[in-house]
Amino acid sequence: MVMPMALVSIPEYAKLKGKDRTVIYRQAQTGGFKSAVTISGRLYIDEGEPVPDRRGKSGKYIKQKDGGDDE
Repeated sequence: MVMPMALVSIPEYAKLKGKDRTVIYRQAQTGGFKSAVTISGRLYIDEGEPVPDRRGKSGKYIKQKDGGDDE
């Protein structure tokens, strides 16, 4: 049995999750949410889907800071 999704608009979802609506909108447009659907030109997301965390977690950084010795 498939559970019905409770779809909410981008501003409602952002308010529920405590995030900025432009960030949520951008993530929905780029495929960040599996449940994002477009209905009549507006994006809706399942209210139970968590906000994806896209931060880099590898521990490798582009620029390492040196020790501070400038000789």
